[in-house]
Amino acid sequence: MSEVQAIAVPDGWKPVRMHPGFFMRTGSYNYQHQGPGVTHWAFRADDGHLNANGTVHGGMLMTFADHVAGAAVFRAVNKRPCATVTLNTDFLAAAKSGDWVEGVAEVTRTTRSLAFVRVKIWSEDRTILTATGIWKIFGERAPKEAVSA
Repeated sequence: MSEVQAIAVPDGWKPVRMHPGFFMRTGSYNYQHQGPGVTHWAFRADDGHLNANGTVHGGMLMTFADHVAGAAVFRAVNKRPCATVTLNTDFLAAAKSGDWVEGVAEVTRTTRSLAFVRVKIWSEDRTILTATGIWKIFGERAPKEAVSA
């Protein structure tokens, strides 16, 4: 475990249950629920998240935004399966190794088959990324074993 990974998670955060595959490769996430359609997640940036410039890779930040938004949509639509249709992202600042990176997503509108979501990612007092996206909502409620934080 690196020195950065050994830094404690702040009080009040719970670990997100990680699913096999890509989700697990991007790191260890933590969450706080803030009501229906609003999800607040965070992760501790470490050296494995960095690009060649020594800052957190934009792909990592977009992946994190996608996870946070997807979790908010999933909860807002009664845990029905959903998938990203579009995620429009604006990068505003950089994060570095050791930063506690937080993200909040809010579902702003749903229809029968689509959900619209807004995302903000920050560390301390710096807004790092903002995004808006659309998620496709599928079928019935997901099986219990597929439900995540």
